[in-house]
Amino acid sequence: MWIAVPDGCRLSEVTEVKPLKATAVQGEHADRRPSTSTGVKATLAVLDLLAARSPLSLSEISRELGIAKSTLHRICAVLVERGWAMRDRDGRFDLGIRALRLGSASSGLPIVNAFRTVAAEFLTR
Repeated sequence: MWIAVPDGCRLSEVTEVKPLKATAVQGEHADRRPSTSTGVKATLAVLDLLAARSPLSLSEISRELGIAKSTLHRICAVLVERGWAMRDRDGRFDLGIRALRLGSASSGLPIVNAFRTVAAEFLTR
């Protein structure tokens, strides 16, 4: 089996693939539970929704995600303030320049380069 690896974007032969096992947190943070930050999850849900279909009004976002408009208003205000979202003349939300910049940076990620190498090999056959 062949697999693309980020190291230099070369193909390497793999003889065995082992599943990763979840490991327990050890040391100073061993007693912490996994993060359940609803604010962060809601913010990421808004960004995911805007990436999938936008522009959207606050009411449309609320209806789609099942989050109260008052909560969304605070989340969207921070996203607009920080450039992750923007509002059009009708008050609808869309992705902002920071979100778009993050997407454009993905072209240089090692995994993207590795997939390009694999795709080029298949396209030249």
